[in-house]
Amino acid sequence: WDDLWCNLLLEGALMRFESAHALNWIWFLIPLAGVIWFRLKQRRKRMQNVFKTEAFQFLTASVSRSKQRWKYVLQFLCLILMIVAYARPQKGKAIEDVKSEGIELMILFDVSNSMLAEDVKPSRLQLAKSEVMRFLNLASGDRVGLIAFAGSAAMLSPVTPDKSALKMFIESLGPEAVSTQGTEFRKALQEAFDAFQRGGVDRGEDTVLTRAILIVSDGEDNEPGALETAKALVKEGIHIFSMVVGTQKGGLIPVRDARGVLRGYRKDPSGQEIMTKTDGTV
Repeated sequence: WDDLWCNLLLEGALMRFESAHALNWIWFLIPLAGVIWFRLKQRRKRMQNVFKTEAFQFLTASVSRSKQRWKYVLQFLCLILMIVAYARPQKGKAIEDVKSEGIELMILFDVSNSMLAEDVKPSRLQLAKSEVMRFLNLASGDRVGLIAFAGSAAMLSPVTPDKSALKMFIESLGPEAVSTQGTEFRKALQEAFDAFQRGGVDRGEDTVLTRAILIVSDGEDNEPGALETAKALVKEGIHIFSMVVGTQKGGLIPVRDARGVLRGYRKDPSGQEIMTKTDGTV
Protein backbone atom coordinates (compact mmCIF):
# COMPACT_ATOMS: atom_id res chain seq x y z
CA TRP A 1 0.00 0.00 0.00
CA ASP A 2 2.86 2.40 0.76
CA ASP A 3 4.27 1.84 -2.74
CA LEU A 4 0.83 2.37 -4.26
CA TRP A 5 0.32 5.71 -2.53
CA CYS A 6 3.84 6.81 -3.47
CA ASN A 7 3.15 6.00 -7.12
CA LEU A 8 -0.17 7.85 -7.05
CA LEU A 9 1.44 10.93 -5.49
CA LEU A 10 4.26 10.83 -8.05
CA GLU A 11 1.80 10.55 -10.95
CA GLY A 12 -0.19 13.48 -9.56
CA ALA A 13 2.95 15.62 -9.22
CA LEU A 14 3.79 15.04 -12.91
CA MET A 15 0.29 15.98 -14.05
CA ARG A 16 -0.73 19.39 -15.36
CA PHE A 17 -4.10 20.89 -16.32
CA GLU A 18 -4.68 22.72 -19.59
CA SER A 19 -7.63 24.64 -18.07
CA ALA A 20 -6.66 24.72 -14.39
CA HIS A 21 -9.13 27.54 -13.67
CA ALA A 22 -11.99 25.04 -14.12
CA LEU A 23 -10.93 23.34 -10.87
CA ASN A 24 -12.31 26.35 -8.98
CA TRP A 25 -15.79 24.95 -9.59
CA ILE A 26 -15.04 22.24 -7.01
CA TRP A 27 -15.29 24.88 -4.29
CA PHE A 28 -18.94 25.50 -5.23
CA LEU A 29 -19.75 21.88 -4.36
CA ILE A 30 -19.15 22.59 -0.66
CA PRO A 31 -22.05 25.09 -0.20
CA LEU A 32 -24.16 22.92 -2.53
CA ALA A 33 -23.65 19.94 -0.21
CA GLY A 34 -24.61 22.13 2.77
CA VAL A 35 -27.82 23.26 1.06
CA ILE A 36 -28.81 19.67 0.23
CA TRP A 37 -28.08 18.49 3.79
CA PHE A 38 -30.15 21.38 5.22
CA ARG A 39 -33.11 20.70 2.88
CA LEU A 40 -33.13 16.98 3.74
CA LYS A 41 -33.05 17.76 7.46
CA GLN A 42 -35.91 20.28 7.08
CA ARG A 43 -38.01 17.78 5.10
CA ARG A 44 -37.52 15.08 7.73
CA LYS A 45 -38.44 17.53 10.51
CA ARG A 46 -41.66 18.59 8.73
CA MET A 47 -42.68 14.97 8.28
CA GLN A 48 -42.09 14.32 11.99
CA ASN A 49 -44.30 17.30 12.84
CA VAL A 50 -47.10 16.07 10.58
CA PHE A 51 -47.12 12.39 11.56
CA LYS A 52 -47.00 10.76 14.93
CA THR A 53 -43.89 8.87 15.89
CA GLU A 54 -45.40 5.42 15.18
CA ALA A 55 -46.79 6.52 11.81
CA PHE A 56 -43.54 8.22 10.82
CA GLN A 57 -41.49 5.11 11.64
CA PHE A 58 -43.93 2.95 9.69
CA LEU A 59 -43.78 5.21 6.59
CA THR A 60 -39.97 5.43 6.61
CA ALA A 61 -39.26 1.80 7.48
CA SER A 62 -38.48 0.93 3.84
CA VAL A 63 -36.23 3.97 3.35
CA SER A 64 -32.50 3.34 3.78
CA ARG A 65 -30.77 6.48 4.95
CA SER A 66 -27.35 4.96 4.32
CA LYS A 67 -28.26 4.31 0.66
CA GLN A 68 -29.49 7.88 0.35
CA ARG A 69 -26.18 9.16 1.69
CA TRP A 70 -24.23 6.95 -0.72
CA LYS A 71 -26.37 8.18 -3.61
CA TYR A 72 -25.45 11.79 -2.88
CA VAL A 73 -21.80 10.87 -2.33
CA LEU A 74 -21.64 9.18 -5.73
CA GLN A 75 -23.43 12.11 -7.41
CA PHE A 76 -20.93 14.56 -5.96
CA LEU A 77 -18.06 12.28 -6.99
CA CYS A 78 -19.39 12.31 -10.57
CA LEU A 79 -19.53 16.12 -10.49
CA ILE A 80 -15.93 16.30 -9.25
CA LEU A 81 -14.73 13.94 -11.98
CA MET A 82 -16.61 15.98 -14.62
CA ILE A 83 -14.89 19.16 -13.42
CA VAL A 84 -11.48 17.45 -13.46
CA ALA A 85 -12.13 16.17 -16.99
CA TYR A 86 -13.14 19.69 -18.09
CA ALA A 87 -9.82 20.96 -16.69
CA ARG A 88 -8.09 18.62 -19.19
CA PRO A 89 -5.46 16.80 -17.11
CA GLN A 90 -2.25 16.07 -19.00
CA LYS A 91 0.94 14.21 -18.15
CA GLY A 92 4.04 12.83 -19.76
CA LYS A 93 5.73 13.83 -22.99
CA ALA A 94 6.38 12.31 -26.37
CA ILE A 95 8.66 13.02 -29.30
CA GLU A 96 7.10 12.88 -32.73
CA ASP A 97 8.51 13.75 -36.14
CA VAL A 98 6.16 16.21 -37.80
CA LYS A 99 6.37 17.17 -41.44
CA SER A 100 5.90 20.93 -41.68
CA GLU A 101 3.99 22.41 -44.58
CA GLY A 102 3.58 26.00 -45.63
CA ILE A 103 3.48 28.57 -48.38
CA GLU A 104 5.93 31.37 -49.01
CA LEU A 105 4.36 33.92 -51.32
CA MET A 106 6.00 36.98 -52.80
CA ILE A 107 3.62 39.63 -54.13
CA LEU A 108 5.02 41.70 -57.01
CA PHE A 109 2.96 44.90 -57.08
CA ASP A 110 3.06 47.10 -60.17
CA VAL A 111 3.25 50.78 -59.19
CA SER A 112 3.93 52.23 -62.62
CA ASN A 113 2.09 55.37 -63.69
CA SER A 114 -0.27 53.32 -65.88
CA MET A 115 -1.74 51.83 -62.68
CA LEU A 116 -3.25 55.27 -61.98
CA ALA A 117 -5.62 54.90 -64.94
CA GLU A 118 -9.29 55.02 -64.00
CA ASP A 119 -10.79 52.63 -66.55
CA VAL A 120 -11.78 50.65 -63.43
CA LYS A 121 -13.04 52.46 -60.36
CA PRO A 122 -11.68 54.09 -58.34
CA SER A 123 -8.43 53.31 -60.22
CA ARG A 124 -6.35 50.32 -61.19
CA LEU A 125 -4.04 50.92 -58.26
CA GLN A 126 -6.77 51.27 -55.64
CA LEU A 127 -8.70 48.29 -56.96
CA ALA A 128 -5.54 46.15 -56.86
CA LYS A 129 -4.85 47.27 -53.28
CA SER A 130 -8.33 46.31 -52.08
CA GLU A 131 -8.14 42.90 -53.78
CA VAL A 132 -4.72 42.13 -52.30
CA MET A 133 -5.95 43.21 -48.85
CA ARG A 134 -8.89 40.82 -49.21
CA PHE A 135 -6.51 38.05 -50.25
CA LEU A 136 -4.29 38.61 -47.19
CA ASN A 137 -7.31 38.19 -44.92
CA LEU A 138 -7.74 34.69 -46.36
CA ALA A 139 -4.03 33.77 -46.29
CA SER A 140 -3.81 33.09 -42.56
CA GLY A 141 -0.71 31.14 -41.55
CA ASP A 142 1.16 31.73 -44.81
CA ARG A 143 4.34 33.81 -45.08
CA VAL A 144 3.96 36.68 -47.52
CA GLY A 145 6.43 39.25 -48.85
CA LEU A 146 6.03 42.39 -50.95
CA ILE A 147 8.01 43.89 -53.84
CA ALA A 148 7.00 47.12 -55.58
CA PHE A 149 8.14 47.41 -59.19
CA ALA A 150 7.91 49.56 -62.27
CA GLY A 151 11.08 50.27 -64.28
CA SER A 152 12.99 49.08 -61.19
CA ALA A 153 12.09 46.83 -58.27
CA ALA A 154 12.21 47.55 -54.54
CA MET A 155 11.85 45.05 -51.71
CA LEU A 156 9.37 46.46 -49.18
CA SER A 157 9.01 43.37 -46.99
CA PRO A 158 10.61 39.91 -46.96
CA VAL A 159 8.34 36.91 -46.46
CA THR A 160 6.71 37.28 -43.04
CA PRO A 161 3.61 36.05 -41.19
CA ASP A 162 2.94 39.63 -40.00
CA LYS A 163 -0.07 40.56 -42.16
CA SER A 164 -0.62 43.86 -40.32
CA ALA A 165 2.77 45.22 -41.44
CA LEU A 166 2.14 44.06 -45.01
CA LYS A 167 -1.20 45.86 -45.10
CA MET A 168 0.49 49.09 -43.99
CA PHE A 169 3.02 48.79 -46.84
CA ILE A 170 0.28 48.03 -49.37
CA GLU A 171 -1.84 50.95 -48.23
CA SER A 172 1.07 53.35 -48.88
CA LEU A 173 1.92 52.00 -52.34
CA GLY A 174 2.19 54.49 -55.19
CA PRO A 175 4.42 55.40 -58.15
CA GLU A 176 6.86 57.08 -55.76
CA ALA A 177 7.70 53.69 -54.18
CA VAL A 178 10.29 53.01 -56.92
CA SER A 179 13.01 55.17 -58.42
CA THR A 180 12.40 54.40 -62.10
CA GLN A 181 9.14 54.41 -64.00
CA GLY A 182 8.13 52.02 -66.79
CA THR A 183 7.14 48.38 -66.36
CA GLU A 184 9.76 45.63 -66.29
CA PHE A 185 8.66 42.23 -65.01
CA ARG A 186 12.12 40.68 -65.36
CA LYS A 187 13.70 42.78 -62.61
CA ALA A 188 10.76 42.12 -60.27
CA LEU A 189 10.91 38.35 -60.86
CA GLN A 190 14.66 38.30 -60.28
CA GLU A 191 14.25 40.32 -57.06
CA ALA A 192 11.64 37.81 -55.84
CA PHE A 193 13.95 34.87 -56.58
CA ASP A 194 16.83 36.55 -54.75
CA ALA A 195 14.53 37.16 -51.77
CA PHE A 196 13.63 33.47 -51.61
CA GLN A 197 17.33 32.58 -51.71
CA ARG A 198 18.28 35.06 -48.96
CA GLY A 199 15.62 34.12 -46.44
CA GLY A 200 12.56 32.07 -45.70
CA VAL A 201 12.18 28.51 -44.46
CA ASP A 202 15.01 26.06 -45.14
CA ARG A 203 13.87 22.97 -46.97
CA GLY A 204 14.75 19.91 -44.92
CA GLU A 205 13.89 16.27 -45.39
CA ASP A 206 10.71 16.66 -43.35
CA THR A 207 9.63 19.98 -44.87
CA VAL A 208 7.09 20.45 -47.63
CA LEU A 209 7.27 24.06 -48.73
CA THR A 210 5.50 25.72 -51.64
CA ARG A 211 6.98 28.93 -53.00
CA ALA A 212 4.91 31.14 -55.24
CA ILE A 213 4.89 34.56 -56.87
CA LEU A 214 1.78 36.66 -57.42
CA ILE A 215 2.14 39.42 -60.02
CA VAL A 216 -0.36 42.26 -59.60
CA SER A 217 -0.24 44.47 -62.69
CA ASP A 218 -2.10 45.92 -65.66
CA GLY A 219 -0.02 43.67 -67.92
CA GLU A 220 1.96 46.30 -69.81
CA ASP A 221 5.58 45.13 -70.08
CA ASN A 222 7.95 47.62 -71.67
CA GLU A 223 11.12 45.49 -71.52
CA PRO A 224 12.08 42.04 -72.90
CA GLY A 225 13.31 39.01 -70.93
CA ALA A 226 10.40 38.48 -68.54
CA LEU A 227 9.19 35.22 -70.10
CA GLU A 228 12.65 33.65 -70.01
CA THR A 229 13.10 34.63 -66.35
CA ALA A 230 9.67 33.23 -65.47
CA LYS A 231 10.51 29.88 -67.13
CA ALA A 232 13.75 29.71 -65.15
CA LEU A 233 11.87 30.28 -61.87
CA VAL A 234 9.32 27.59 -62.73
CA LYS A 235 12.20 25.13 -63.21
CA GLU A 236 13.29 26.02 -59.66
CA GLY A 237 9.87 24.88 -58.40
CA ILE A 238 8.40 28.36 -57.95
CA HIS A 239 4.77 28.77 -59.01
CA ILE A 240 3.84 32.04 -60.76
CA PHE A 241 0.34 33.53 -60.78
CA SER A 242 -0.95 36.86 -62.05
CA MET A 243 -3.79 39.22 -61.21
CA VAL A 244 -4.52 41.68 -64.00
CA VAL A 245 -6.36 44.94 -63.34
CA GLY A 246 -7.80 47.27 -65.95
CA THR A 247 -9.66 46.90 -69.22
CA GLN A 248 -8.57 46.18 -72.79
CA LYS A 249 -10.40 49.34 -73.81
CA GLY A 250 -7.96 51.25 -71.64
CA GLY A 251 -7.98 54.69 -70.09
CA LEU A 252 -6.02 57.90 -69.73
CA ILE A 253 -3.54 58.46 -66.92
CA PRO A 254 -4.73 61.37 -64.76
CA VAL A 255 -2.39 63.98 -63.32
CA ARG A 256 -3.57 65.35 -59.97
CA ASP A 257 -2.18 67.92 -57.57
CA ALA A 258 -1.45 67.37 -53.88
CA ARG A 259 -5.13 67.90 -53.03
CA GLY A 260 -6.26 65.31 -55.56
CA VAL A 261 -7.69 67.83 -58.02
CA LEU A 262 -7.46 66.69 -61.65
CA ARG A 263 -5.05 68.90 -63.64
CA GLY A 264 -5.00 66.97 -66.89
CA TYR A 265 -3.72 63.71 -68.33
CA ARG A 266 -0.22 62.37 -68.82
CA LYS A 267 1.22 62.97 -72.31
CA ASP A 268 3.97 61.36 -74.37
CA PRO A 269 6.98 63.34 -75.71
CA SER A 270 4.97 64.29 -78.82
CA GLY A 271 2.27 65.91 -76.70
CA GLN A 272 -0.37 63.23 -77.20
CA GLU A 273 -2.35 61.96 -74.24
CA ILE A 274 -1.25 58.45 -73.25
CA MET A 275 -3.90 55.74 -73.60
CA THR A 276 -2.92 52.73 -71.47
CA LYS A 277 -4.58 49.39 -72.23
CA THR A 278 -4.52 46.20 -70.16
CA ASP A 279 -2.78 43.24 -71.76
CA GLY A 280 -4.56 40.19 -70.35
CA THR A 281 -2.19 37.75 -72.07
CA VAL A 282 0.80 38.56 -69.85
